[in-house]
Amino acid sequence: MKTKMEQFPAKNPNPVLSVGKNGTILYSNEAGEPLLNEWGVRVGERLPPHIENVVQRVFFRNSQEKTEVKAKNRIYSLALHPLPEEKCVNIYGFDISDRKEFEEKLWESEKRYHLLFENMLDGCAYCKMLYDDCGHPVDFIYLDTNIAFERLTGLRDANGKRATEVISGIKEMHPELFDIYGRVALTGQPERFDIEFKPLRMWFSISVYSTEREHFVAVFDNITERKKADYALRQSAETARQRAEELEKLMDMVPAGIWISQDPKCRSIIGNRAAGEMYETVSGRDVSAGTTSGKVLNTERRWFKDGRELKPEELPMQVAASKGVEVLDYEMDALLPSGRQITMFGNARPLFDDKGQVRGCIAVYMDITERKRTEEALKKAHDTLEEKVKERTVELEKAYNSLKESEERLAEAQEIAHIGNWEQNFAINKLHWSDEMFRIFGIKPQEFEVNCGLFLNYVHPDDRGSVENAFKEVLKGKNFDTDFRIVPAHGDERIVHGKGGVIFDDNNNPV
Repeated sequence: MKTKMEQFPAKNPNPVLSVGKNGTILYSNEAGEPLLNEWGVRVGERLPPHIENVVQRVFFRNSQEKTEVKAKNRIYSLALHPLPEEKCVNIYGFDISDRKEFEEKLWESEKRYHLLFENMLDGCAYCKMLYDDCGHPVDFIYLDTNIAFERLTGLRDANGKRATEVISGIKEMHPELFDIYGRVALTGQPERFDIEFKPLRMWFSISVYSTEREHFVAVFDNITERKKADYALRQSAETARQRAEELEKLMDMVPAGIWISQDPKCRSIIGNRAAGEMYETVSGRDVSAGTTSGKVLNTERRWFKDGRELKPEELPMQVAASKGVEVLDYEMDALLPSGRQITMFGNARPLFDDKGQVRGCIAVYMDITERKRTEEALKKAHDTLEEKVKERTVELEKAYNSLKESEERLAEAQEIAHIGNWEQNFAINKLHWSDEMFRIFGIKPQEFEVNCGLFLNYVHPDDRGSVENAFKEVLKGKNFDTDFRIVPAHGDERIVHGKGGVIFDDNNNPV
């Protein structure tokens, strides 16, 4: 570190600092103390962010850079030099306070001459044209530009530089611009034009004139937003045209009749293709049923609601337009010029202008004549079916009552004969006992649900095995016909005779 520091003269009257690439101050001579004090840091500490960013930019870009800083009442010009091998940046400072003061006085003396120039809303550039040996314009130099020049173009520090240096690709993209400027600079004849300036992606309106030979002044305004607005307006108009075309085609394609009136009194109503077919006319023909001086304008068609003929002012579109309300799910009959009558169903809605006033009406209706006929046929069939269902219900009630009487007589007969019966449904695995079966086993009828296990529990233990074997044989197709003992719930042993068989389906499965 000592070897590195020896290259910085400690008694140099100007600030000399060395800063690491991370912004840490490695060295500062005595003259650099005012800067450190201004920044509020010491050697070994990091620079404030605004200076540290410059140091890191210089180091990583490996390019020199200059900047100016103020320390109390003094102004310093700092030259930053990167040292990649040393991984640091050297900063050399120069006190330019006197020069700045002189420049300030000079600026004040010239200020009154530049007041108009700098306060122009339009951008302004005073330039010198450069020509080749053949007199062809090849470039131009920005001698002076106003504040609006930078604001409108975004170009900085253009003064004293060539156009090709300030704006990359300008000559290749806009050779015509050089021709115009060169011509004005030689002839003195002013010109005005609009140009889409491709390097900056902007539109400019430019007026150019010459104050002396081979020099010109370009006064311009950024009209990009205006051009965008013009383009957007053209695009909007084209989009509106396309949407109108699409809407027109859509209206002709939909199978529903669509009618539109641009008149709040619906004195003129036109429809789409489906509307024309529905009304037995051509698309676009006026089908209004409005009145003038009490006279009906169109008598080719008549409309009815629940058997009563509608007046023109009672029709859905006229009601929607005159009252400014929607007429929804409206059904009516129309008598057409051919004498054919159709049933229509649909909606009518008013159209409003930007002030909320009714300007017309639109309606969409469908011909539901066939649907109505189908509904009537279905209703008739439904009524017939209901009548048949009622008749069948009466028959079933009679059959049920007869079956119930038979079951009651069977139960009485079983009780007298002391004979019970049971059924086993293999599909749902459910066992059913008659009331007398419960009594034989000493159980209150239908007291609880029975199953095969419960039955075997009442069979005498000595007979239980033979009964189970008999049941297994029954499942093989043999009949069950045997005597066995049971022990009913009251405990008295009984001998019963059981007889039965199994019913099989077509696949030989017990049911």
